[in-house]
Amino acid sequence: MDKKTFEESLIRLFPECGREAVKHWTAFADECIKMEQSPDFSAVADKEATAERWLDAIYKGICRVRQEYGEKPAELVCGMSVKHCLYPWEMMEAAKFLKSGGDVDGVVLQSVEGLLDECGAGGEADTPEERAGTEKEVGDMWMLKFYKAYAKNKRLKRMLAYWGRMK
Repeated sequence: MDKKTFEESLIRLFPECGREAVKHWTAFADECIKMEQSPDFSAVADKEATAERWLDAIYKGICRVRQEYGEKPAELVCGMSVKHCLYPWEMMEAAKFLKSGGDVDGVVLQSVEGLLDECGAGGEADTPEERAGTEKEVGDMWMLKFYKAYAKNKRLKRMLAYWGRMK
């Protein structure tokens, strides 16, 4: 989805959020690309295509929140981009927190601490023996943990040390 389509679609979905929130989402996508991040954890070769994938992921994340938790939490997730942009994989946990009476400041704090990841990537890692799943699922979990730490420059040394012990 290109920037113009993203803007029009998000404004149509949540007119209350306004163009300011949309600008923050597109700036967030651009920032992620500058940090060599892509929403599907692939290498960033084509920056324009990666920007479109980010905007798709953000839009789909907000739509998923709307479908699962309703209009108000989705509107809050969309509008909070003025304060703090969430990664698409943080949106559902943020919506759950908002739906249960939490506020936007609480969501921001949880996001910064890495506590909103749907796959639990923000918490302490289970050892492979404690985690049920295939080797690929465990590998994907570690990739998300690494990616998240790289994105926020947090806990990277600890995670790399733990990952090194796992090999």
